[in-house]
Amino acid sequence: MDILDSLRQAPSAELYRLYLAIGKMLDDPRRILEVRQRLHLGMEVSYIGGDPLAPPSHGTVVAQWQRCAHCLLRLAHLVRRS
Repeated sequence: MDILDSLRQAPSAELYRLYLAIGKMLDDPRRILEVRQRLHLGMEVSYIGGDPLAPPSHGTVVAQWQRCAHCLLRLAHLVRRS
């Protein structure tokens, strides 16, 4: 059984708790700083687009936000698709 099958069988309350925990981890200032230090303008990246089950998309970093480093990989308007 893969992780998605396990998540499909999980109670909604547990999925919500997991959602909140992951959100806190992604918004952790230390994690954001670490990601920002690794990303550079012009860098080729793979990122998850609108469909998290689809294969990763590829693009080039063309902007960075101060507050939300993981947004760099989630929002397509911040990357120029290859």
